[in-house]
Amino acid sequence: VSPTSFPSSSSPSMSQEGEHWMQILAERSFDNGTALHQIGSPQHQAFQWLSQNIFNTTIKTIPEVLQQYALATLYFATNGHQWIRKGSFLTPKSGSRWKSRPPPEDQNFPTNYLNIRGDMTVKSLNLEHNNLNGTIPPEIALLSSLAHIQLRGNNLYGSLPSS
Repeated sequence: VSPTSFPSSSSPSMSQEGEHWMQILAERSFDNGTALHQIGSPQHQAFQWLSQNIFNTTIKTIPEVLQQYALATLYFATNGHQWIRKGSFLTPKSGSRWKSRPPPEDQNFPTNYLNIRGDMTVKSLNLEHNNLNGTIPPEIALLSSLAHIQLRGNNLYGSLPSS
């Protein structure tokens, strides 16, 4: 059952599976789950998106969910709906995974904007000059295979985590 509103750990409409993933994400969060439970936060919005689009798919491993959560949190923390080039970030078309290549109609989109390795982990992320506005979320550190990130030409605050 997919929740229709922002879930919370005490929400009676959250499935057992949702509760399970909420606990896993809270345990791995950088603030013990405080932002994850705060309605309207990028972390909570990412969890809502995961609840509606990921938990009912074949993606069930912790590393895959953490990766999707980190990318969704980045999207919501940087006003993804205002990005110039979204590729297939958070679209119904993307299904359970974002594409590693941009749509063919977007010739100006960097061809390696989301470089995914054979094991489906994000190796590099290129979102430069893409109208990202906001704070870089600490969840970006959950992308454990991320080796390169390009964010110049945006209006971002904060710093990238060292690990």
